[in-house]
Amino acid sequence: MDDAPDVNERLPEGVDPLQVATVLASLLDADDFASVAKMLSDDVVYRIGDAAHQGPDAVAASYRDGSALAHRIFEEVEYSHEILGLVGERTVRIDYTDNLSAHGEHIEHHSTQDVEVGHDGRIVTITDQPVAGQQERIAAFLARHGLTRDESPSS
Repeated sequence: MDDAPDVNERLPEGVDPLQVATVLASLLDADDFASVAKMLSDDVVYRIGDAAHQGPDAVAASYRDGSALAHRIFEEVEYSHEILGLVGERTVRIDYTDNLSAHGEHIEHHSTQDVEVGHDGRIVTITDQPVAGQQERIAAFLARHGLTRDESPSS
């Protein structure tokens, strides 16, 4: 977590949304969920599938729970990201890559999110953009190794 940006520095009004998205993605890569929560507006909404999480604590908890699940299921978990660019005036698209390993096999999982940055530099909406085939690939990987979302890998 030493490489994570310092979120305690207040972002100036009119800050570049690309910069905010980069900080968010770096904090998520580092599993620094307390700092993630500080970047979110009080009424932030995170939409993922049919679910919606509202408020900084609920959004940070959703990310924390997802990472905890990955660490429980897989023997090795490493996160990275790529900023794909602006898709709106203040909305940035981010591609997240989860490098996962279990039973000697590696799988790379991609997810994409659109992050809207408010004029105060805090994030107001996060919308998951499904990546075709990714959920099916993970499901097949888990089935191939006899893993479920409720189990940790066995030796």
